[in-house]
Amino acid sequence: MLKAQIKKWQEGVDTYKQGNYAGALSIFYSLDEMSKIAYNMGACCVSQSNYSDAVGHFTKSVGCDQYLAVSYFMRGVSYHLKRDISSAIREYDETIEKLRGHEFIDYKQLGMDYKLLLCEVLFNKALASGGGENATQAKACRTQREGDVKLKFLLNCEQLAGGNAGGMTPVLVPLDLLFLPPKVSNKMDKGPKTGKSTHTADRPSSVPTERPPMSPEVVKTAAGGGGGAGGGGGGGGGGGGTPRGMSTSSLPSPGSYSAPTTPTISVRPSVLPSRPSPSPPVPPPSSSPGETNTPKGEPALMIVNHQDDLDFGAGPIVYMHHGIKSAETKWVSKASVRLIPLFGWVHYLTGDLFLHRSWEADAENIKHWLSKFRQRHFKRMVIFPEGTRSRSSKKMSESQEFARKNGLPVLNHVLYPRTKGFALMAKYLRDNPGTIDYVYDVTFGYYPGGVGLFTFLQGPIYTNIHVFVARHKLTDIGETEADFASWCTRRFQLKDKLMQHFEKFHEFPSLEEANKMEKDLFGNQKGHIRL
Repeated sequence: MLKAQIKKWQEGVDTYKQGNYAGALSIFYSLDEMSKIAYNMGACCVSQSNYSDAVGHFTKSVGCDQYLAVSYFMRGVSYHLKRDISSAIREYDETIEKLRGHEFIDYKQLGMDYKLLLCEVLFNKALASGGGENATQAKACRTQREGDVKLKFLLNCEQLAGGNAGGMTPVLVPLDLLFLPPKVSNKMDKGPKTGKSTHTADRPSSVPTERPPMSPEVVKTAAGGGGGAGGGGGGGGGGGGTPRGMSTSSLPSPGSYSAPTTPTISVRPSVLPSRPSPSPPVPPPSSSPGETNTPKGEPALMIVNHQDDLDFGAGPIVYMHHGIKSAETKWVSKASVRLIPLFGWVHYLTGDLFLHRSWEADAENIKHWLSKFRQRHFKRMVIFPEGTRSRSSKKMSESQEFARKNGLPVLNHVLYPRTKGFALMAKYLRDNPGTIDYVYDVTFGYYPGGVGLFTFLQGPIYTNIHVFVARHKLTDIGETEADFASWCTRRFQLKDKLMQHFEKFHEFPSLEEANKMEKDLFGNQKGHIRL
């Protein structure tokens, strides 16, 4: 590692210890991505109670080093604290697996003076699952903390085993501990000590810092898609990849990962299975909703889940695949976006639609903008109905509270959409055929995780972009604004299930599973995907 990088790493640690967690996070963002840096970023987010972003950073950490059990553990704690209990239990199980039958892992030689204890992982799992056998096993472990901490821990285990979890919170790595740079820890090259007593875990001695191996779902390298500044701005360079399932009738031959500077795209079709390459010509558009036939150049209204700033870079990959030029795609954003230097200015100057969150003014603005859409030769409009990024823990809490007050299912992976704008657009387009006749429901998933705008502009970035697309004809969805609003709400309920599956397995569900999800949500109501 370069001396400048080591110095910057230490600067981030020092800033963190001063209590400036946001400043430390910004410094860590500027460093080359590796497992320990990503862990430190996750700790910054946990210290700010931003558990959704913490999950993303710990996911990046295990993506760089699949053996780093402490990152699995802290990802489980983050899920636990955001009350995603099923995901927390899954991560605790993964941590136990990484311990490989040992009772502790000592990370001192990797730069963090901390021992991950099996007993504490079992305790957290017991706390998440309501006590029982795991609490008893935690108490029985031979390796424990020392002194009063041990006594309190054993007492809590005993109470938890009896089903009494009152006032208990999950154990986590002390937040004053981070991975230190090599100049602080002189034995970074050696693997951590693990074991019941003195055994060493079966783990490679060096920590991989390159991107993890590609999954079987990887289809084709995206030439520059999302890598560096060119992919930003929603209309910038980037893109050029060829997702599978978005146009099942015009797929290229599958490729493979070929260079460390370009991300790859992994896409599972939403309804119809992909066909082998080479494929037959694109068939004429069909009136059946939910098909994955997406003819090149077809105008469409796209509704997209909003997780990260990377969404503006991943978007071009979707529409450029179908022969749509950057200038032919327009984005709907909140008015404050146009104030962002360069990024916002480009969107403003190229004719994107900006909303002020004042419905009377926005409604007239939308209608006027749509009336000019066709004559300006635009073909795609992209809207994020959530209104903001779903990784914001504050916004997620507000969305969940809204769901409880209105008797709706609580969503954990997407926000409930603001449907007024979409419903007005869809109704206007339905009543004025010939401009846009189809809606593309697009769901993005990023693995090991998404990135912020600052990191995105620095480039290159290393992440798999997964895209799940369903195509719907406007006339099949409904007739009134209420129909479109209800349909949009149900689509985001489906997106939540898709993202739940993605976060668990790092890929979207199989066709059979996805179709079952659709059927459970939409039944025989008008506008559901025909199976």
